[in-house]
Amino acid sequence: FNECSNWVKEIILFCLETPPDSRSLVVLVFALSIGALVIYFIDSSDPIESCQNFYQDFTLQIDMAFNVFFLLYFGLRFIAANDKLWFWLEVNSVVDFFTVPPVFVSVYLNRSWLGLRFLRALRLIQFSEILQFLNILKTSNSIKLVNLCSIFISTWLTAAGFIHLVENSGDPWENFQNSQTLSYWECV
Repeated sequence: FNECSNWVKEIILFCLETPPDSRSLVVLVFALSIGALVIYFIDSSDPIESCQNFYQDFTLQIDMAFNVFFLLYFGLRFIAANDKLWFWLEVNSVVDFFTVPPVFVSVYLNRSWLGLRFLRALRLIQFSEILQFLNILKTSNSIKLVNLCSIFISTWLTAAGFIHLVENSGDPWENFQNSQTLSYWECV
């Protein structure tokens, strides 16, 4: 197990410490996260929970492929983590923990639930890091500005997703009978 752990650590460190051409894994994860967020935006026009056939729902198929990749990447990051306990508390780990399993469950049950998939918007916080990897941002002021904007937009989209989920679900003490039909973009 130690050999495997060291090998994974070397791969991840190679991706993070080498020139931007080799950081394609980090950029790929970010791009797929944005793709999963776009799929959430598309699916948010449907009800919060609906019956979906995996073989007929194209967005569910794409989301499943993305989440298989996220699951593998999560495993690689877990193996490479020096502090396994702290790993579970990182933002990206929490995002993966709450967004990956519901997709697998929805395929198994043939029921789609939007749930906490809006948490993918938290990946936007890394936008300034990605632009630095690609050598697009070079000055500290531009990095700070993009970081501020990405935190603001990420928080805004995440809060809108939370409001969308809560308003469309209804109150538990009212037996979920008083839900409001709001689109995601009305919640923004």
